[in-house]
Amino acid sequence: MSPVREPDHERTRPLIARIWRATGDAMRADLDAAGHPELRPAHNVVLSRAHGRGARITDMAAAVGTSKVAVTLLVDQLEELGFVERVPDPADGRAKLVRLTRRGRRAATVLAEAADAVEERFRAALGANRLGRLREDLTVLVLAVEA
Repeated sequence: MSPVREPDHERTRPLIARIWRATGDAMRADLDAAGHPELRPAHNVVLSRAHGRGARITDMAAAVGTSKVAVTLLVDQLEELGFVERVPDPADGRAKLVRLTRRGRRAATVLAEAADAVEERFRAALGANRLGRLREDLTVLVLAVEA
């Protein structure tokens, strides 16, 4: 006899997926309102890390736990849209750095503000203490799943 399964609405994973979708929708709305409908929250992987002298694709991928291929696709999109540029890495002539353009710096600010707005909605709903505990619990879950 197979075990009785919980309905999906009582499982954790669908709730996390709903939060992910809802926060992405909220960030997209903020980006649209700021005049950047071509940007998606996923672009934050690059826009939040390519500041200053720039960053290597491999480093960005490692920082967020995704593949170089995925980050390269994001960089390609952002470069075509004029948000980033590839420049030689002065520390390694064979490597390239991805660096924000002026347009990219403005967009990175908008995206950071959109992410901050989502975080503030979380804080307003839960309070700072509960939100801190939630972050701790989510970190434990991430480590459990990645183990």
